[in-house]
Amino acid sequence: MSIQNLIINGRFETGTLVPWASVNATITSLFSHSGTFSARLLGGTNTSWINQIVPVTSGDSFEFLVSLAKVGLAPAPSVQVQVIYMDNLFNSLGAGIFTTIPADRIPTVDTRTWLEFYQTTTPAPPTATQALILINTLPQADTADILVDDVALLASGGTGATGATGATGAAGVTGPTGNTGAAGVTGATGVTGVTGVTGVTGVTGATGATGATGDAGATGATGDAGATGATGATGDAGATGATGATGDAGATGATGATGDAGATGATGSTGATGDAGATGATGATGDAGATGATGATGDAGATGATGATGDAGATGATGATGDAGATGATGATGATGATGPAGPTIPVSVNLIYVTNFDEDNVSVINGDTNSVLTTVLVGTQPYGVAVNPTSNRIYVSNFSSDDVSVINGSTNLVVATVTVGLSPRVLAVNSSTNLIYVTNSDSNNVSVIDGTTNLFVATVTVGTNPYSVAVNPTSNRIYVANFDTDNVSVIDGDTNSVIATIPVGSNPLSVGVNSLLNEIYVVNQADDNVSVISGLSNIVIATVTVGTSPIGIGVNPISNRIYVANSLNDNVSVINGSTNTVIATVTVGATPRSVSVNLLMNGIYVVNSTDNSVSVIDGLTNTVIDTILVGATPFEIAVNP
Repeated sequence: MSIQNLIINGRFETGTLVPWASVNATITSLFSHSGTFSARLLGGTNTSWINQIVPVTSGDSFEFLVSLAKVGLAPAPSVQVQVIYMDNLFNSLGAGIFTTIPADRIPTVDTRTWLEFYQTTTPAPPTATQALILINTLPQADTADILVDDVALLASGGTGATGATGATGAAGVTGPTGNTGAAGVTGATGVTGVTGVTGVTGVTGATGATGATGDAGATGATGDAGATGATGATGDAGATGATGATGDAGATGATGATGDAGATGATGSTGATGDAGATGATGATGDAGATGATGATGDAGATGATGATGDAGATGATGATGDAGATGATGATGATGATGPAGPTIPVSVNLIYVTNFDEDNVSVINGDTNSVLTTVLVGTQPYGVAVNPTSNRIYVSNFSSDDVSVINGSTNLVVATVTVGLSPRVLAVNSSTNLIYVTNSDSNNVSVIDGTTNLFVATVTVGTNPYSVAVNPTSNRIYVANFDTDNVSVIDGDTNSVIATIPVGSNPLSVGVNSLLNEIYVVNQADDNVSVISGLSNIVIATVTVGTSPIGIGVNPISNRIYVANSLNDNVSVINGSTNTVIATVTVGATPRSVSVNLLMNGIYVVNSTDNSVSVIDGLTNTVIDTILVGATPFEIAVNP
């Protein structure tokens, strides 16, 4: 039987994360479970993850293994492990594994101990062709980084023989028997089965000692005496023997009629007794005397062969259940059995949504659990774009008319810094892996780069004319800028802050979205009413998808591979299947939708309706609007901290 590990680079011995996709994850050589390297997921309030898509065969089950440890003495965050089956169109078909490993089970690597997690998946569904392997931390303040090593998804060529059953643990001490409940009503007697063949009679056991003789019953009536023979000469009387103890006499029955006596001869010695006359009919039996004590039981004879069992009679109706007896004392607890697979656990999340209100100079903060506005944060003049760094819990807002960026602390909802950038800043994007923020300056024709650690402006990158939107692929560290007036996309290398490619797209590109798992980039072309699909490997447009009228905003869910486009003049959202690059649904929302953001953990899509001053909430599973939230005046952009 052959065994194959479907995971590529599961031990990270290439010294890189390739082909894993990741957020807030790095390679380290400081610690490893085996070999030299392991993956390190950032702890704290960050959502950190690595994932990989592998081919699977429907009907197969797999063995999933991973080794985990934490760095330092801080408590570990909980770690979630998922194996999600998908068809060839990347539609989710359900989870083979969905387990949350509690924080207290993850040991400290400083003691050279690792948790070796092992679980068998459920079988792959009939249409499954691939599986997404996802390992992520759940955000919790002041928690340690997590180390991941030796990830494996094992597929076997056939089922092996069942292993020997393990020894049964010792039984606990039996508690005393509770009181017997009252007997239930006896059910009707079933039909008697056919009598089985009688077994051979066993050898008769030795006769037990005779019990004491009971009182004699009353003497029955004496039958008619037979004719008396002639009396012989009476012999001399012999010596009289000792008289035995006389038992209690039974009641004397009525005396029968006496025959005529013969003449009595002289008494001599008694002659031999003549033959007894015929016994008269037995008189009626008197009442039985009291039964004497039972003698000791003799040894049982050998059991005869069991006769064939007769057919069972019909079962009588069950009697009413008697009251339960008192519960006996609990026996000693046996050894704990192996832990079964954990049930599905609901992910923990921050789930806050931030909306810029252009005409009120503030940002609405929405609680994604209740879909209600928690608070409003004052920022600069005419706030336009907004982006979130879930790692640092910082929110960045571009202020169009004051040419700066407000930095909000997500824990306090207070502005903690203001960073001057170029002219008329519009849209922002964050690379949470490098903690760099990119801002498009539409009237400066460039992009400002801000260091999120120091909140200082660190670089300017010249791009096309009237750059409008920007998006980041944290896996490849590439930044994509849509240049509205030059109908192209500038590709920036995040390591050098230089443009390494310019890609022609449609007319008036307005928004950009990235699927970091598949390394594909989606560009909304407002004047052409379509979306250009770019390969991040070749920097070439590989598809064009027609959507609604005057599309503006775009959001991408890389896990479900769905792309959401806000069509401002149709008041709806086009849903694109990223596997086929076709529109599979259209969802009606509010008036003039212009911005879209996706909560990956909850599969919720949030759409800003600028004329309605509202946000529509779409369920990504059903493609239906499940709520509408009122915000400030003329909302422009939206971002989610999952």
